[in-house]
Amino acid sequence: VGKDFKQLYENRENGDVVIYAGEELKELRAHSQVLLSCSSYFRGILSYEGAKDYAGHFILKKSNILASTFEVILKFAYCGPTDLHELDNAMVLKVLIAVDELGFHKLINYVEKFIIKNLNDFLREDPVKMVHIVASHETFEDLKEFCVEAILTEPDILFGSGKFLTLEESAWMSILKSDEFIIDELEIWDY
Repeated sequence: VGKDFKQLYENRENGDVVIYAGEELKELRAHSQVLLSCSSYFRGILSYEGAKDYAGHFILKKSNILASTFEVILKFAYCGPTDLHELDNAMVLKVLIAVDELGFHKLINYVEKFIIKNLNDFLREDPVKMVHIVASHETFEDLKEFCVEAILTEPDILFGSGKFLTLEESAWMSILKSDEFIIDELEIWDY
């Protein structure tokens, strides 16, 4: 069965879902049955028969999700877990945000576990982005806990970054409201 789905993934040109992704609105094809089985978002959108065009295709526009990000998600939907080590950290974060929006719950858990396992790399690369993502997505509670714990244990990860002053208030509150915050608030001004 897995091989059949891989072939289906490789031959998506006859898919009944047309997705225009990214600002460039690149056309991607998929099969509604695959998307229905993986995504609560697509179950809602594709269950409405009136959403089909005259040729029987579902037409969707997702300009906020890059086509390359969508490709990673579609590969997972058709072929199962992919090696996230093949992607750079920025792309992994884009995938995490997109699968949250699209309701790919199994993929959310898979990507979140990968990030937690490699959290130090993600935090060292862009701690402000990580804090912003976990603070603005309720779905990522486990990841948020690990991020806050890592920052509380080693505050220099965040405060040593020149960008920490760009954090939004909600992201700041995620860190500052913790009882385990081990840096004196006055020391923050030294950064």
